[in-house]
Amino acid sequence: MSFEDLRTDNPLIDTEHKNLHRMLSSLQAVIAAGRDMDVILEAFMVMKERMRLHCEAEEDYARRIDPRACETLRAEHKRLMAEIDELRTHLTEPSVDRQAAVEHFLTSLERHDQQIDVPIFKRLNGTA
Repeated sequence: MSFEDLRTDNPLIDTEHKNLHRMLSSLQAVIAAGRDMDVILEAFMVMKERMRLHCEAEEDYARRIDPRACETLRAEHKRLMAEIDELRTHLTEPSVDRQAAVEHFLTSLERHDQQIDVPIFKRLNGTA
């Protein structure tokens, strides 16, 4: 999926999406390089913090324009953060395909972007 498919017509949110996807790519690169678990978990924690900041930025923006949209985002972000915690568990299990676990989360994130973020932010920007 390209960033064009995830464009919200909001420069702040679009930049946030690009940064978050770059962080996930970095995590995948660390895993692919066969790094030890400490390095993988450090990369994971950086990505998780980026996700938290991303969610906060989206919610803060939406709160100012449409509190109901903010509540929708908050509920969905809570679900995604729970998936991130689940991903951490998978990353530490020796029998788990770590790349597949990250891909699974990435698929969920892209679905969120397409089904939640893009429609909400296009509507808030008046470009829906």
